[in-house]
Amino acid sequence: RTLGALDPTTLRVTRTRGRVLDLDSTQTNARALAKLKIPANFGDSEIAIGYEFFRQDLNFVNRNLPNAAIPTISVVAPTYLTGGLQATLGAPAPFVQLSDFNEIFAQGVFRFGGATLTGAVRHIMSEFDRKSKLENTVYQLGASYALTDGISVFAGANSGFNANADIAASSNPLGVRFEPETFRQVEAGVKTTLLAGVTATAAVFSLTRDNIITPDAQIAGNLFQSGRERS
Repeated sequence: RTLGALDPTTLRVTRTRGRVLDLDSTQTNARALAKLKIPANFGDSEIAIGYEFFRQDLNFVNRNLPNAAIPTISVVAPTYLTGGLQATLGAPAPFVQLSDFNEIFAQGVFRFGGATLTGAVRHIMSEFDRKSKLENTVYQLGASYALTDGISVFAGANSGFNANADIAASSNPLGVRFEPETFRQVEAGVKTTLLAGVTATAAVFSLTRDNIITPDAQIAGNLFQSGRERS
């Protein structure tokens, strides 16, 4: 990362954030799914229920180089670091994080002539380092209808949330734990097939996000959650 402004005379710039990182990441995923298919004379529909498990076991050791030990670099004739600075590395800083996600879901697709309806609901249980937990339920709803062989209209609504480990492990300057980021979206539009297989889509949507984590412009390193953003 660059640090400070470019020297206009020497065309050199200072750098920061040199480090040696030993990383070990293991991911485990398991999924079970049961499907029920309804014959075409009853609507040609399909319903599924399932369970999904995901685990990420993250271990790394970080050793930083002091900024003063990293030489400047020329922007027109750069010479990159090739070693020789290991003697200046700081003390090892280990980091261990275990993230578990358990999800139960149900979804269905229902077809009636030119109309297709879809729906899904998913309950997500997240646990970080076996001590911090986040839990939420999200949904998806959708519909489409073929007006002609080449023109279809569609509409949908869905919700979601972000339960990443940064949110689970972070708090504001007062020590209050951050809430997960949530969102809700609705959308509607039309799809059409033009000449030579070219397709076109026009859509309008509304997206609302809550609990956005934002850097504090007044205090470096601080984070806070803004109220709401809309698109």
